[in-house]
Amino acid sequence: TWLMIAGVVFLVLSTIGLVFEYYRGDFAH
Repeated sequence: TWLMIAGVVFLVLSTIGLVFEYYRGDFAH
């Protein structure tokens, strides 16, 4: 269903966002 797809997309984007912020903050030092 669209609700499942929206949930999966949101989860993936959230994970990528957290990883990106983590690496960006780590390399900022």
